[in-house]
Amino acid sequence: MSAQSRLATITDSLGDLIHASFPEPDAETENLLSELHTLAFDMTFVEPALRQVCDLNSAFNLVAQLLDAGHTEKLDADQVKCLLDPLRERLELSTGELSRVLS
Repeated sequence: MSAQSRLATITDSLGDLIHASFPEPDAETENLLSELHTLAFDMTFVEPALRQVCDLNSAFNLVAQLLDAGHTEKLDADQVKCLLDPLRERLELSTGELSRVLS
């Protein structure tokens, strides 16, 4: 079970337990439960962003292999830039999403 699923399960179970034990919990308890639900929801964005980062890692490894295989050829900096720019942009988006969720 993923951390995301465990957090959602714990949050739901805790909410059920609190509401069963205290039919009218105080505002502070409700605020804490709300924060836990928000955290569980935010965690749903971590896995897709992390998957994108892993995919980008594989793409960068492939680019490194291509560059290594063609090291006898003279490389044009513009061509390498065109190859790397889309990967860099996706990496920037993915790390931005992870930063937004985790901060």
